[in-house]
Amino acid sequence: GLSALIAAICIAASTAAAPIEDACATGEVASCIAARGGERDEVQLLQERLSLNSRLHRTQTADAHVAASEVNASQKLDSIDLGIVAATTTSTTTESADGLTLNGVGDLVTLLSGIAMYGFLTICCVLFFSYARLSYPMIYTYNAMSGLVDPMPADTMWGWVRASMNVKVEEVIESIGFDNAMILWFCH
Repeated sequence: GLSALIAAICIAASTAAAPIEDACATGEVASCIAARGGERDEVQLLQERLSLNSRLHRTQTADAHVAASEVNASQKLDSIDLGIVAATTTSTTTESADGLTLNGVGDLVTLLSGIAMYGFLTICCVLFFSYARLSYPMIYTYNAMSGLVDPMPADTMWGWVRASMNVKVEEVIESIGFDNAMILWFCH
């Protein structure tokens, strides 16, 4: 650790005889300086201390990086092992490439609430149209009133249903065009 670094610097810096090297080999800065005859001043001591601290920090950082990479490698191996065990022991579904998943717990409630909501909205739209057709005939039955289509729907709430069921595709093509007729024929 730190004492080994201090000893290495003292040994490398000293060119004196064996007593100096013995004092510096112990790793104690004061003994090393005393053995060398006190020739070091405070600035040199601070510089050596700073150098030692930076070397120590680099050593600790390198050790931390090595330890972290070993931990990451170990965790990756553990997760691979867990993934293999989980894949062989569980029956959960995996997410597909397009982001969709298979049915799960609670999906039936979502499906039924969607059917109820959109069913209710569809009934509301049909009732609104049936009422609006009778209240505003120039908007909702203009083609029948102007003679473009036959027959004229009955003036009842559901008269438009029977009239729309009796329309032929050729009549629809003549009155609203081929594209619109094909859409109605496809939906029929």
